[in-house]
Amino acid sequence: MMKKYFLTCFALVFSFFLALTAQTSTSQGKTDLKSLQIEPLKPREPLNSKVNPQTVPKPSLPVAPTPTLNFASYFFPGLLLKKEGVWQGGDNLFNLSSNLGVYIKISKPENSPLSIDEEALKQTCMQAFEKGRINPNILNERAGMAPLPFFQFQILVYPIQDGYAASCEGKLFEQVFLKRIELDANMAFQAITWQRSTLIVSPAEKFNEQLNLSVKNISEAFVEVYEVFFKNR
Repeated sequence: MMKKYFLTCFALVFSFFLALTAQTSTSQGKTDLKSLQIEPLKPREPLNSKVNPQTVPKPSLPVAPTPTLNFASYFFPGLLLKKEGVWQGGDNLFNLSSNLGVYIKISKPENSPLSIDEEALKQTCMQAFEKGRINPNILNERAGMAPLPFFQFQILVYPIQDGYAASCEGKLFEQVFLKRIELDANMAFQAITWQRSTLIVSPAEKFNEQLNLSVKNISEAFVEVYEVFFKNR
């Protein structure tokens, strides 16, 4: 009797244990679908959405340089060179063509009785040029070029008591190129790149002699400068 009671109790306990084990396995084997749901992605905010526009530095505008007051110190055509903070000037005939036309321009009162031989003055200049290996003619490399360079004597005569006063200027004209203008192919800009002048005050009977001497001296001064740069080519 006791044995039967014991077997009955054991069967009940075993049945309870199997039921509990099955329930636990079932609960553990179930998948919670809610736990597998993926949360939707939140849209990314722009990088600068939270930037205060007042804190963003604005690009600085270029500032125009302040003009500086300057003063000229060399009052002749030529090359300017800044040396020890000072602009200095001088002659520069480097690579100048050896073909230079020679011209004489004389201005005097219309009623002046003074007679000046322009051709004799031109010959005086040409003789000095030829000694310095300068051909006194314009020879362009190709047709259509501007008639440059050339050398001109400009002589201004004014009558005074018992004689004449005159200014005699020798000027070299060359083609130059300026940044401020753009020229067509059939245009050229000429400028004075070398200049010397003398002032003559002479009695009427010696004026032509003094004028011819001034032309000779200026021509030789030009040749002297030309030869210095010719040797340094």
